[in-house]
Amino acid sequence: MDGAYLKQRGRSWYVRVVVPKELQKQLGKREIFKALGTRCLSEGQRLRWPMVAQIQASFRQCGHVPDVEEALVNARALAALRDPEEREGLESAAGWVAEDMESKAGTAAAKRWYDVATGRGLPISEAVDRWLAERPTTQSRRLSSTVHQ
Repeated sequence: MDGAYLKQRGRSWYVRVVVPKELQKQLGKREIFKALGTRCLSEGQRLRWPMVAQIQASFRQCGHVPDVEEALVNARALAALRDPEEREGLESAAGWVAEDMESKAGTAAAKRWYDVATGRGLPISEAVDRWLAERPTTQSRRLSSTVHQ
């Protein structure tokens, strides 16, 4: 089960996003929970990425500089969307984030973030994790401990 960012309360599914440390005092909380309006896990898995991307966008409005994890969330949200207009809107939003990020982190960092956020790029850490997940278990553990040291 892929339960990233999901939390079940009672029989309903929620998105759970950790607030970046630098914003916790300002926002007065360490986590944000948003109801997905479903009791079905598969529906919750489908609905979570756009909601997580929306929450992370609110962090940027508070001055948070986005990281690779947020770019991956955006890419997953794009992959989950079926409506071309919604996909275009999320890609445009990623462009705006990258433009804003450029002044704070530089052009190269903004371009890398945009490429990952739109599914055109993949950070090496994600590629290694995917590759390790495909390997036989014993070999995967041996390689994982070597790579992550």
